[in-house]
Amino acid sequence: MSWGARVKPRPEERSRVPDACAIAAVASLSGNLVPGSGIVEMLKAMGPRYNGLGGGFAAYDVYPDFPDNFVLHVMFEDEGSRREFERRLGEKFRVAFSEEVPTRSGVFEEHPITWRYFLGEGGEGFEERVFRFVMAVDEGIDGAYVVSSGRNMAVFKGVGRPDKVAEFYKVESYKAAMWLGHGRYPTNSPGWWGGAHPFNILGLSVVHNGEISSYGISKRYLASKGYKFIFLTDSEMLSYAFDYLLRVEKLSVDEACKVLSPRFWKEIGNGNEFLKRLRIRYQELHVNGPFSIAVGMRINGDLYMLSLTDRLKLRPLVVGMSDDLFMASSEECGIRAIEPNVKKIWRPRAGEPVLVKVKRSEN
Repeated sequence: MSWGARVKPRPEERSRVPDACAIAAVASLSGNLVPGSGIVEMLKAMGPRYNGLGGGFAAYDVYPDFPDNFVLHVMFEDEGSRREFERRLGEKFRVAFSEEVPTRSGVFEEHPITWRYFLGEGGEGFEERVFRFVMAVDEGIDGAYVVSSGRNMAVFKGVGRPDKVAEFYKVESYKAAMWLGHGRYPTNSPGWWGGAHPFNILGLSVVHNGEISSYGISKRYLASKGYKFIFLTDSEMLSYAFDYLLRVEKLSVDEACKVLSPRFWKEIGNGNEFLKRLRIRYQELHVNGPFSIAVGMRINGDLYMLSLTDRLKLRPLVVGMSDDLFMASSEECGIRAIEPNVKKIWRPRAGEPVLVKVKRSEN
């Protein structure tokens, strides 16, 4: 008989926050531009919720010189992968402008090469062509990862605390009509640059706190529809699920939320045939497990921000409003960090979507 099996948790295990990560979002309801420093302050207020293995930001209406261009932000492991990406990109699209994303030296010892590409319009079916190209790149070019692909928007993310990621990408130098932010505490997937949040496809971005126990069946379903999974985390699935339901299946945002966070059968009862059909038709996309999310999206030229939790609200979510700002956060302190005099603050009910429309910026 051998002895020595550990029966008590180590100190670092005791300090783990079981419901981390931190999510944050802020939008100007009139389309005014919000400095990037604001979303950083929201996340800094929730520092105990993340451990430095991932941070990131999504910004909308952030490129005033290219208000109507689709923008690809791409991470490269080396110059070879960048050359191959640019060769393929040139075969499919007209590039109006490209450059390396400005960064600060000395923040991280190692980091990928990150470039942005502003695409010229390509006519009918343009979004579908971009989607297929992004999927082909992520699966087919070793060392190249498209981290955002949307009109006049950008994703900045990496392995580090959110404030360090913001410092690296000079987030304080940007202004945007809407921001999403994330501080990561990975529990069942690795911390790596591509796997940090937000996750994005065609202008739809998601930041997520929680764990999706139904990830396997949802992944198989979406893979059968042409989505490629390469980022090694369940959160990636949420951005694809929203894209599929909204863009491909043409569901409304409210209907998509009812698919992902469905009512219980006993709540649906015998009277609502539409909710029954949604549950049956999209049963592979029901999200089981604890989650709270903030979603940024552009629909018919307008910006929207969505906040949603699972149907039991096993992860926290707080929303607030001032005269011009709408904010969502894992904790109230995140909201008060950017707006100390918030006029209205509340905690949405389990599975209740909170959707706000952000006017298109004219600045």
